[in-house]
Amino acid sequence: MRLFIRVFPGLCCFLFLTKGKILDVTYVSWLLDGDPAMSWIGWQFFRTSDLFQIPWGLNPYYGLEISSSIVYSDSIPLFSILFKLFNSLLPTQFQFFGIWILLCFLLQSYFASKLLGLFVSSSRLRFLFTFFFCLAPCFLWRLHGHYSLCAHWVILAGLYGYFNRKFSFSYWLILVFLSSLIHPYICFFCLSFFCIDLLQRALQRQLSFYKVILLFCLCVSILGAGMYSAGYFSLGSDLSSDTSGYRMNLLSVFDAEEGWSRIFPDIPGERFEYEGFNFIGTGILILIVFCFLSFRKGTSLFLKPKMIPLGFFLLFLFFYSLSEKINFADKTIFVYQYPVILEPFHSVFRANGRFFWPVLYTIYLVVMIQFYKSISKKWIELVTFVILIIFVFDLYPKIEFFQKRFDVPTANQKQLVAASPEWTKISKPYRSMYLVFPENKPKHWETLALVALENRLSINFGYFTRLNRVRLLESKNKLAKEIEQGNFSDKILYVFSDKRIWSEAVSRKAEVDLTGEIDGIYFLAPKFLLHEI
Repeated sequence: MRLFIRVFPGLCCFLFLTKGKILDVTYVSWLLDGDPAMSWIGWQFFRTSDLFQIPWGLNPYYGLEISSSIVYSDSIPLFSILFKLFNSLLPTQFQFFGIWILLCFLLQSYFASKLLGLFVSSSRLRFLFTFFFCLAPCFLWRLHGHYSLCAHWVILAGLYGYFNRKFSFSYWLILVFLSSLIHPYICFFCLSFFCIDLLQRALQRQLSFYKVILLFCLCVSILGAGMYSAGYFSLGSDLSSDTSGYRMNLLSVFDAEEGWSRIFPDIPGERFEYEGFNFIGTGILILIVFCFLSFRKGTSLFLKPKMIPLGFFLLFLFFYSLSEKINFADKTIFVYQYPVILEPFHSVFRANGRFFWPVLYTIYLVVMIQFYKSISKKWIELVTFVILIIFVFDLYPKIEFFQKRFDVPTANQKQLVAASPEWTKISKPYRSMYLVFPENKPKHWETLALVALENRLSINFGYFTRLNRVRLLESKNKLAKEIEQGNFSDKILYVFSDKRIWSEAVSRKAEVDLTGEIDGIYFLAPKFLLHEI
């Protein structure tokens, strides 16, 4: 019963936002555009690979020469590997992202309740406070598409492990291993919380220096095993990624963007600052006002020696989230360069704005503790309930947006589902589909990938979070040479994004090759006419 009460706020918020429709594992039309398409299509190709391969997370048929693993299609390795074990029992069109989102809401609720339980004795108040964590705008924002990053519960679990009086190495070991199978950012936050927990336990002499080193080495070993299994190291070096712009603004905490508040405005900012969306939420801002107006007794939470490691860690996260370019609204007030030692770190973690999440949740916690200590116990539950209602009312336009987002396919999604049946006929004789030339997220990639999936073809393109630039260049050069020589493989269906290059290939085709255009996409099918005889 206690477990149900802990997860009930998360369940309510999930059903309120999604109506539960996404729990239908065969309902995939909400996943066929943008980043969700990358995740789902990556998983669908992963299903076709060998069950037992080393590493487990390799996804060889999604990208071929430029392929990597399910880590780089953001397909949640934890669930992809788990459900692949039961692939023979699953329907052709299967998605687990609805189940994953539900699990994230439940765990967000569970760990918020556990964390609050360390400081707030009232069970009813903890119950109400938990709703604020489950409706945190930075958490709900991930419902736009980065579903692996809905795992904010790992951050709350990290805070719980840090503040818990008892140190549990097995707790951290499991949490770090699981986080490595979710997302690199989530994994970094979890490992960081573990490290600063070791540090604060050492400062309090709960753990000896030698034990800290031993536990750290053991944890890193388990982390390495998890990362290797998922396929983190499948790309090698010389990776391609955009490292500009995904920063947080100095006003992000008050920037509601469009639809996130009826009260607070959308503050102008730069284009890519959406990754720095960290609006604290109207409900928390009202709690802060009450804390100041009804101040009785301050919290000494951050005055204890054990808080020093966490304080420095949060300070680093805050400054890193702002990036090298400090913006106030749409004005740049300061520009600097990262120290050389941070460059490798920044090349991996390019979305600086996400690094504010642990800071934001710590603010949530401190505000709630202060509110709990400042407001009369006679009225605190009623006041909290009223503030929660105001919070939901203020957030409701965005709630309606997500209800529609998960219920009605967009026109673009309907178009993707309705690809021409001619593709099936053209694809039958071939094992692979090659795009000339492969790119990351090329035009029509979703349509072509779905056609390839339906006809069990591997592809040399896709949508990836990272690419190996050397492999990409080698693949392009190889295809350019084949076209120049007219040396087309009879096991590959060639599709073209450029009519000029297609015309050049057509000029070198054999009489038994078929060329044409379907759905605005040019193709060359080597020796296709021989198969019709």
